[in-house]
Amino acid sequence: MRSPDPTVSRGRFGAPLEELLLDRVWPAAIFALVLYYKLLKLYGTVAEARTSGRLTLELAADISHQLGAISVFAVVIALFIIRRPPVGARSSLLGAIVAIAGTTALGVTASAPVVYSPWPVLALSAVLALGGSAFTVFSLATLGRCFGLFPEARGLVTRGPYRFIRHPVYLGEYVSGFGLLLPILSPWSVAVYLVFAILQLWRIVNEERALEAVFPEYAQYRQRTWRLIPGVF
Repeated sequence: MRSPDPTVSRGRFGAPLEELLLDRVWPAAIFALVLYYKLLKLYGTVAEARTSGRLTLELAADISHQLGAISVFAVVIALFIIRRPPVGARSSLLGAIVAIAGTTALGVTASAPVVYSPWPVLALSAVLALGGSAFTVFSLATLGRCFGLFPEARGLVTRGPYRFIRHPVYLGEYVSGFGLLLPILSPWSVAVYLVFAILQLWRIVNEERALEAVFPEYAQYRQRTWRLIPGVF
């Protein structure tokens, strides 16, 4: 094993200072700004509920969506800070663009007005949003230091939900995204969701290629697991 170069500045986690700043601190700071915006929006929504003197189902569903997103962003920020450096090659520019687009696609529907407000729709929306976000957080926590936004290999995780499906984070996002879609159902929101779904599938293909290129055992892991839904796909 080659000994570390003493001329390279290293941070607290033993990684080069440049890698700490560009691969961890910088993306964590960007997501922290988004999280700050989401916290301000949540504060405004809660203030609106307090001003009106009652919590309507529309506001309750909206708050559940926001809480789910906030929990996911908080975990992602922490994982950016502690994640491992890539084992293999860095992501291509196209792979990075697809990953960013998939991550932000549903954001364009965030301010869409509620179209369907019957209580069963709003209740199901809230349950899907919170349940999908909770599963996403659990999957991210299981991924731990192997977390990555771009299609890069940082480790192979086969425990927890990864014992059964290879991309549980995306499954949780599909579920919570569908919950977000229900109250704002329109041709525009459906089109956005379909674009989001396609981008995430594209990310899945890119990530599996990156992992297979680094880990020979990944081919066997693929044979005994499902991509997203056990018994279906």
